[in-house]
Amino acid sequence: MPKQTWTSTIPAGYSTSPIVDNGIIYIGTGDGNICALRASSGTKIWNYTLSTHIVTSCPVIAQGIVYICSNLTIYALDASTGEKIWSCSDAAFGSSPAVVDGIVYVCSSGSVYALDALDGSELWNYPLGGVASKGTPVVYEGVVYVGGGPIDRGIYALDALTGEQIWSYTPEWYKNTPWVSAPAIADGMLFYSTNHRIYGLTLDNGTEVWHNVIHAESSPAVANGMVFLGSGIFGNPLPSCCAFDAKTGRQLWNYSASWGSAVYPEVGEVVFFFSFSDPAVREGVVYFCSSDKNVYALDAATGELVWKYSTNNTKSSIVSDLVLLSPVVGRGEVFVCSSDGVLYAIVTDSRIIYFILAFLLVIVTFIVTVFVVVRLFKKYCVR
Repeated sequence: MPKQTWTSTIPAGYSTSPIVDNGIIYIGTGDGNICALRASSGTKIWNYTLSTHIVTSCPVIAQGIVYICSNLTIYALDASTGEKIWSCSDAAFGSSPAVVDGIVYVCSSGSVYALDALDGSELWNYPLGGVASKGTPVVYEGVVYVGGGPIDRGIYALDALTGEQIWSYTPEWYKNTPWVSAPAIADGMLFYSTNHRIYGLTLDNGTEVWHNVIHAESSPAVANGMVFLGSGIFGNPLPSCCAFDAKTGRQLWNYSASWGSAVYPEVGEVVFFFSFSDPAVREGVVYFCSSDKNVYALDAATGELVWKYSTNNTKSSIVSDLVLLSPVVGRGEVFVCSSDGVLYAIVTDSRIIYFILAFLLVIVTFIVTVFVVVRLFKKYCVR
């Protein structure tokens, strides 16, 4: 079973999933701060307060700089100290940024922007038609792939240097809702979800290869020829994690969790039927979080449960400890946030086994060293 190594609590709660870089966790809080914590202990290193007091994106690290969006502004902070390098308020930046080759790509309310990573100056922007996707733009081999607005529910492929459109895709079936996931790319295909469907498109021209109906509320993850997706929304099937064949779109397995609830003094108990968690895949294991207050680890090939960890220990009478944000997987550790403001560091079984094996290796090395020293001493020193 997994073991909790430490927790870190913020009264205002955490508003973003954490990221881990060089042993440091970066995470946004509900009161408009970004914090840097030591991944080994949860100890705070620095804290920076955003001017708008709203964190709307997960932080991103590139070349020692942290990039994060507030309600109207994107910030670039020194990753070691938290000092502001620059900020840009030219648009209502909302998505998590992507940083590639010295350029920051980020979505606003209606457009995708390319900014100089060193000073935040605008290089180009491209209108997406209405509210932009909640997901991060993806940059691959000189092309930016990004979800469109509520008008078309599609995907755009843009030249990363100029912003010129290479191709676009609009699904035949869509509703006027402002949600498009971040795309995922693997093996010459692009995958994204919107409006209860997941799509597989060719990367070169955006031709639809397949789609499948799923109550999706997450961005997909791709590994080993499989596409993984979190699903389940209000009034629909239980929160779950699904796997699809990346080439055909055939559903391979589905693991259903349970619904969760939170108690609010004004209205009583509210039941939640969803998982907003993007799945994370590492070394043959899929991790996802659910509104039933559990973190799940599943066998990526079969969907069978490897382990689950419960955060059901809330001390708050107002907000329950639902686990709605996406997990982040480190080297043998999983970091997750609950809605009552607790960040958990969970050591997985593989990490525990690693420590056991490392300890045994130290013991064996010590015994062998002592044996060799004794033999040499008897041979050369004892007459």
